[in-house]
Amino acid sequence: MEILKSIPEINNQLTIREIGEDIIILSEDDLEIHNLEGTAVFLWKCINGKSTVKQILKKLCDEYEVSSEQAESDVIEFFKECKIKKLVSFLHEKKD
Repeated sequence: MEILKSIPEINNQLTIREIGEDIIILSEDDLEIHNLEGTAVFLWKCINGKSTVKQILKKLCDEYEVSSEQAESDVIEFFKECKIKKLVSFLHEKKD
């Protein structure tokens, strides 16, 4: 599965709180706490179950005025880590 064409969806078993500009996530499965800051918060807030990772990447690039070449590997790594930590799943691949 190509991650850029995938649609991330937030795990509905998480407890999520915004504290200041950060997002704190409690994973009830393993009782682990995750803290999102900066651009990770922006990416998290873009997850809506409809947008692909590529579309979220574009939003990030527009918001922070960076090229997709600069941001792509970081965005992919963020979503891979979220999947490994079971914070998100991917619904399916969206055809271009």
